[in-house]
Amino acid sequence: MIIKDIIDEVYSDFNKIGMLVVVPKCKTRCWEKCGLSPDICQNYHLNFTENFNINNEDIINRYLENPLTKCIIFGGLDGFDSIDEILIFLDEFRKISKDDVVIYTGKELEDIEHRFNDLAFYKNIYVKYGHYNPNLNSIKDELTGVTLASENQKFIKINS
Repeated sequence: MIIKDIIDEVYSDFNKIGMLVVVPKCKTRCWEKCGLSPDICQNYHLNFTENFNINNEDIINRYLENPLTKCIIFGGLDGFDSIDEILIFLDEFRKISKDDVVIYTGKELEDIEHRFNDLAFYKNIYVKYGHYNPNLNSIKDELTGVTLASENQKFIKINS
């Protein structure tokens, strides 16, 4: 899998301690939708960070070695711009773990829901969707209890 980074423990991206896998692309351009400059994106700097290739097995082993983490989060940039690679990862991960997997995207629901059938094959998949808008208030998500950066964002559970 091509990624930017792995952060072994993150505490505020989900309602469980997670391992963040920083995905390498973002075509969403939230800032542009708001008529603002790209530097309003908290992850804009990641566009200038080098990508590297890591085996899914290495990501899984690294995750399993940490007793604190209870979910894997694909974010940093846009998870749905790497959805095919994430689906391949899920095939391998589900052989070993049923832990939650969270995919962050700035895309709108209507732009990603056509991929939900692919994700529905797996259990315990959450998607955070909606672009960041600095002109909106933050909101506590009802499903997860996570505070999201702007009130147009939401988590959805794809399956049980």
